[in-house]
Amino acid sequence: MVARAGSDHEVWNIMKTDAPEVVVAGHLCLDILPPLPSRAAIPHAGQTVEVGRLSLAPGGAVANVGLALLRLGIAADLVGDIGDDPLGDLLETLLSRAAGSGLTNVRRVAGQSTSYTLVLTSPEADRAFLHHPGVNDVFNPSCMDLDSLCSAKLLYFGYPPLMRHVYRDGGREFSAWLREVKDRGLFTVLDMTLPDPNAESGGVDWSAFLKNVLPHVDAFCPSFDELAFMLDQSSWSSHSAPCMPASTERVGRLAERVLDLGAPIVAIKLGLQGVYVRTGSVEDRPTERRVSLSEDWGGRELWAPAFRVTPVGTTGAGDAAVAGFVVGLLGGWSPEKTLSFAAAVGACAVESADAISGVLSLSETLRRIRSDWPQTVEAVQDPTWSRHAPTGVFVRTKE
Repeated sequence: MVARAGSDHEVWNIMKTDAPEVVVAGHLCLDILPPLPSRAAIPHAGQTVEVGRLSLAPGGAVANVGLALLRLGIAADLVGDIGDDPLGDLLETLLSRAAGSGLTNVRRVAGQSTSYTLVLTSPEADRAFLHHPGVNDVFNPSCMDLDSLCSAKLLYFGYPPLMRHVYRDGGREFSAWLREVKDRGLFTVLDMTLPDPNAESGGVDWSAFLKNVLPHVDAFCPSFDELAFMLDQSSWSSHSAPCMPASTERVGRLAERVLDLGAPIVAIKLGLQGVYVRTGSVEDRPTERRVSLSEDWGGRELWAPAFRVTPVGTTGAGDAAVAGFVVGLLGGWSPEKTLSFAAAVGACAVESADAISGVLSLSETLRRIRSDWPQTVEAVQDPTWSRHAPTGVFVRTKE
C-alpha cells in the first residue's frame, strides 16, 4: 500500500495495492553483526575481546531495501543470487522468514560462495565492514527476464561496486540493460556503495562508469562519501570515513556533476546530516512512464535534516532512507514530503542493530513524523535556504 498525493491533508491517506510495484535487484549477502563494546575493542594481534550477542541478518541492497519496502507495505519482488554453500542455506532461511513470497526471484547458484559481510559496530563510531562479494561478482542483470517486470512501476538496483560483472566493462552492458528497462516504462533507481580502494573495484574509473550509466537512471542515490570517491578523488580520503560535506556548496557541486552526467534526480545520503536532493528537468520524461512526477520536482534543491534518535546501529540506514524515498516516488508525493519520509525511515532503522528491524510500517512512520519528532535543524545554516514548515525540510531559494 502507498499513500497517494493530494492536498496537505489528503497526502497521507493510504491506498492498498495488490500487484508488485517494485523490483529490487542487485547485491545480496548475509550480515554478521558482533556488537563491539567500544571503538577501542577492535582487537590487535594476539588479543581477545569479549563482545555482545551475535546477530545474523539478510544484508546487501536487495535485502536492506527490499525488506524495508515490504515492512512499509509496498509489494516488492527481490532479485538476487545466493551460493550453494551452508551460508546460503542460512541466508535463504532468514530471507524466507522476512520476505515470504517476495523471494520468487532469488536464485541458488551452483559452485558459487554466498556473499557475507562482517559488520563491526560500536556505540561510539560508524560501522566498518569486512566483505566477501562471492556470487555477486557473477550476477548478470542481462539474464533477468524483462517480461517479469510487466507489473512493476519501478526498478531499484543496488551496489554495482560489489558486483564485478556489472562494473568490469565500465558499465556498458549494464547501461544497455537499464535503457531496455526504461524503454518498458519503468522508473529506474540506482544505489551505490563505497568501493574498497585496495581492491579491483577501487581501481575502476567510476566517473566513466557513471557517464555510461546515469543517462538511463531516473534517480541516483549515493552517499556523499561514495560520490566523493567516484567524482572527486582529490578531496576524498580513506581516513575521513564517513566523508561529510563541509558545506552545502560542496555537496551541491557534486550533485550538479551528477545532473550533468544525465540523471535528472540525485538523492545524496549524508548520515547524521540527513538527506540532500537536487533535480534537473523532469518535464521531458515520457508520459507513458509508470511513475509520474509532478512539475514541482523540476529544478529543486532540498535538504532534509536527520530526525533525532538514540542510535543502536547504523547498518542499512541509508538503504532504509532510499526505501522511504521510493515510497514517495510511487505515491506521487511532493519532493518535500518524499524527502522528509526518507529521512524518517532512515532514522527508524538506526534504532536497531541490523538494517531492517527498526523500520516501522508506513502508517506508524507517518504517525511518528506528525508527533513533533525533533530534527537536527542545525544541519543547514545558510541564509539562502528556508525551512518548509509542514515537513521541516530546507529548500534552496532560486536565484
